[in-house]
Amino acid sequence: EVLRDALHRENLYKQYRFSMSRSGPALDMMMRGFPLDHDLLQQYRDSVKEDIQEIEEWINGVCGHELNTGSVVQMKNLFYEDLAVKKVMKGRGRDARATLDDSALEIIARRNPTLGPLCHAISDKQSLLHFRNGMLSIRLPEDGRAHTGIDLAGTDTLRIRSSGDCFGTGLNMQNINRMPED
Repeated sequence: EVLRDALHRENLYKQYRFSMSRSGPALDMMMRGFPLDHDLLQQYRDSVKEDIQEIEEWINGVCGHELNTGSVVQMKNLFYEDLAVKKVMKGRGRDARATLDDSALEIIARRNPTLGPLCHAISDKQSLLHFRNGMLSIRLPEDGRAHTGIDLAGTDTLRIRSSGDCFGTGLNMQNINRMPED
């Protein structure tokens, strides 16, 4: 009763009723989940695994040794020490630090065209890893459907927010990655 009176006093009752009208459909979506094509999901997993292995073999062949592209130390040693590439800095003043994120790799590729294929291969591998570790690694409950937790008041802009569900399965259904292109 106190909430209803406060909503009327602040002239927010219509917004409250609208928000409450969305809770039923949101609960239905969370409980029902979304169907998945399990065969296609496995095909993507296999394809991405093969693509990552192919890129790793190419990178290691070009470098002449194994390179862990996930190791910041190994990447900085390769580019900034072994290849003596001018450092790409992120931040300003005392906060500035050398980086090798996607934008830095793109800058290095533009500055040193001979390193372009290596930079692009590393960037492609990182994109494939992100896709594999996100969408392709979805944990599914026993029903085999993709579930999501829906938060109706999840953002400051009142946009609906989606995340994995309370059981640790599912994923954010609003940011589903596309399969990286060839």
